[in-house]
Amino acid sequence: MTKRPYPPELKANIEALLAAAEEAKQKGMADFTEPRFTLAAITAGLGIPEATVRNWLTRNQIDLGASEGRQRGKWRLFSTRDVLVIATCYHLSRLGVPVSVFSMVYSKVVGLARMYFSGPVGMVQHPIGLLYNDGEWRLERTFDSGPMRVTDGTSPPICIMIDFEKIILSTLNSLGLNVGFVRASDVVGEGGRDGNDASI
Repeated sequence: MTKRPYPPELKANIEALLAAAEEAKQKGMADFTEPRFTLAAITAGLGIPEATVRNWLTRNQIDLGASEGRQRGKWRLFSTRDVLVIATCYHLSRLGVPVSVFSMVYSKVVGLARMYFSGPVGMVQHPIGLLYNDGEWRLERTFDSGPMRVTDGTSPPICIMIDFEKIILSTLNSLGLNVGFVRASDVVGEGGRDGNDASI
C-alpha cells in the first residue's frame, strides 16, 4: 500500500505548529533561567531570612547561577530556577536536614519545574519524595495518586515527605506567577476522589 502525501496546506500548518511549539519552549526556558529577581524580593516573597541565603552563597553551599551572572557594581539577580533552589533549601533547613543533602532534593524539584517551563505539563500522577536516613541520606521518589499511594511503598515508617508540586507552585505563586499542573485524572475523573486537590 502506497502512502498518500499530506496535502501541502496541512503540511504547512503542521510545520507552523511545530515551529510555534519550539518557540514557546525556548521562551519558557529563557524565563526559567533568566536572572531577574533581587535577593530582597525573593526573601520578602518567600518569608526567608536574607542572612540565611547570604550565608549559603558565601560558603558556596548551594548551586545558583546568580553567582556567575553578577556584574561589578550591580545587584546580583536570581532566576526562577535559583528561587526554587532557595525555597527548597529553606524548607529542608527548617527540618534539620544537612546542607550536604540539599542538592539531592532540589535537583528533583528543578527537574520537574524545567518540564513545566519547557511546555504544557500534564501530571499523570502526583510526584512525592520520601527523604530518610538509614545510615546515609536517601531520597525515594514515589506517587500519591491513582493506584499508587505513599503508604503502599516500602519506605521506612518515619521519613520526610516532600511534595514536589507544592514546592514548585507555592514558590512560583510567591513570585506572582500564577500557574498550575493539570493531571489526566482532572480531565477524565478519578473514582472515589472528590477532585478538590486538582492543582495543589
